[in-house]
Amino acid sequence: MRRISKGLIAATLLAGAATAYASSHREALAILNEPCADNTDTYAWVAPGTHDKLYLIMDFYPLHEPGQGNHGLRACNGYRYEFHIAKGASLSDKVIVYRVEFTNTLTPANAPGPKDALGGGNEILWQLTGGTETMNVTRVAGSDNQSSDRDVTLGSNLPVLPNNHGPQTDRLIYKLGPFQGYDSGSAASREQGLYDQPFVDSYIQKLSNGGRIIAGQFDDPYQLDEKGIFDLVNLASSDLGGIPGARRPPAKDVFTGFNVFSIAIEVPMSDIFPENADRR
Repeated sequence: MRRISKGLIAATLLAGAATAYASSHREALAILNEPCADNTDTYAWVAPGTHDKLYLIMDFYPLHEPGQGNHGLRACNGYRYEFHIAKGASLSDKVIVYRVEFTNTLTPANAPGPKDALGGGNEILWQLTGGTETMNVTRVAGSDNQSSDRDVTLGSNLPVLPNNHGPQTDRLIYKLGPFQGYDSGSAASREQGLYDQPFVDSYIQKLSNGGRIIAGQFDDPYQLDEKGIFDLVNLASSDLGGIPGARRPPAKDVFTGFNVFSIAIEVPMSDIFPENADRR
């Protein structure tokens, strides 16, 4: 198994939000051939006011063009994606690790024949194959305040958010609305997408420790004027990174229209600081 670890988060960070100014998006030569292990950004913040929840987001597998059809980005089998949370001054003696592992399942079908029904492993389009994407979430053995000497399962076989393929998939596969055939004279089933926020929210999965998690393909939030950065930091006056340069605008965000695969987890602060659960 390949392990992907991101973020050592000190107790001082838990008191407020942090801003990141750096990111890796496939430009590191050693990672070009292993996009499943290519982390881009990690975010961490606490619930405003109450400070009773810690939110962690890990992005990986960058620069995916949503129109790539059946090559749609999917969770990667065989990798361990981990959030490491460190407490105390040393950032080493008290560590909590949350691990997420994905499984893509596709039942092989027999050799195709002329009388085959729709669906099955021989379909060229993933959404017709009956394939599934699930994830397991664990609190890793040895984590601080863990009574068991084994991994603690927080969620198993949790569905992963499916990709946003388009209007016909929304109706025929995700069952988000009635499908009208070509003879109906209506173009709505082919032009009006139904993949909306409530559908996405339905894939926020509950964890046994009181937390929640969602994983899937999302718009890449990172911004970069690549033309300027790699021309010896020749930034535009309207630079997207907030550092104005001398080049006339517009600055072009090369990540517009590209997706990343994201893992977002909500952790109760009582799972990290149980000794202070009643003293926030």
